[in-house]
Amino acid sequence: MLPRSVVPTIRPRTPLVLFLVFSLLGCTSMQVVQGNNLPSALSSLNAGDTVTVVTYSGSATTLVVSAVDGRTLSGQSDGQAVSIPVVQIKSIQGKHFSAGKTAGLVGGIGIAFFAVLVAIGVYELSHALD
Repeated sequence: MLPRSVVPTIRPRTPLVLFLVFSLLGCTSMQVVQGNNLPSALSSLNAGDTVTVVTYSGSATTLVVSAVDGRTLSGQSDGQAVSIPVVQIKSIQGKHFSAGKTAGLVGGIGIAFFAVLVAIGVYELSHALD
């Protein structure tokens, strides 16, 4: 057996905190915007957003947005400057943070954690009374 000073200790909250951090990384979703919603989607893009643009010719380009004006979507794709005329864009797929998914995930984890604690408490109490 190893001396206690050699064995690493894990605080009780450490696994829970790590689980929550990794879970929150998944609170984004890819959303495809096309057709009549395209102008509003373009106006909501910000510099630094990563999007995949599909043109009417069928080509797909993933780029980091640098600018959007009324006529072109500009950005960087594989280190190269790219400008796509808006009239050629068939659809845009972008990654968006979802506050609703995040709240649901955190709430669900909290409820599950509380339920486990209650179950452990009831089990311990029932065995203490025996």
